[in-house]
Amino acid sequence: MDLHNFLMLQDFYRENDMWDTKAPVEKVTHYIKQRLLSCELRPGDRIPTEDELRQTLEVSRTSVREGLKALAAIGLVSIHRGDGTYVADPDNITFSEAFLFKMLLSDCSIDELITFREHMEIAVLETAMNHITPEEMTALRENNQRFESCVRTRPDDAQALHQLDIEFHRILGEATGNRLIREVYAVALDLFSPSIRQNYVSGQTRGPDAEKTFLNHQLIYKALERRDVHLASHAVCHSLELWSHWIEQRERELETSHASM
Repeated sequence: MDLHNFLMLQDFYRENDMWDTKAPVEKVTHYIKQRLLSCELRPGDRIPTEDELRQTLEVSRTSVREGLKALAAIGLVSIHRGDGTYVADPDNITFSEAFLFKMLLSDCSIDELITFREHMEIAVLETAMNHITPEEMTALRENNQRFESCVRTRPDDAQALHQLDIEFHRILGEATGNRLIREVYAVALDLFSPSIRQNYVSGQTRGPDAEKTFLNHQLIYKALERRDVHLASHAVCHSLELWSHWIEQRERELETSHASM
């Protein structure tokens, strides 16, 4: 963490501490989070013992235990019984499940999903243009070849089509060379993955849209190859237009089916 960000965090916590108003369990979680954000604690470091936290924060042993359990529940720390509590490995921390359930329960509209995916895809492509390796370009090209072959020869194989589609996007995420973008994009893919698969089940590659399906991926590849931001935006818009068209078509068919019952 650079000095500027560190000072900003210090200011934030000074202004928002309100320490006296915090419940005992909140004091424990807040204290540990502060030390993580200020880099006093790093991945793999041992958290102060229950007695140390109890004396430092002037809270009960029960409050310390509940606070550590709360941090363990969100993956920030790992409790090893008989050995102590340690800062978790960042690679083992994920927010995808909670985020996905939040989105599902929020019942986002198709317009919200399209806008979110559009901005996400364009950001990924623009970043990937500056960091993609020759090996990743090769992986994308080979994926495109297998994807086109699958569309042409096995248009009913929704599982294979879906796997190749998601693989294509995961390569793009890796190609950004940015861990934050890659993690957020991985969550976005988990969110969109079911609808992508259902589009293939519904017949996206069994009619006139079959060629559009693999041409969209090829257009994205060309945009990366040419480092062309405008072509990338064009490719994303075309891809999302096809994706949303099939989602809306399924919804209309479902409404018609319910109306006739």
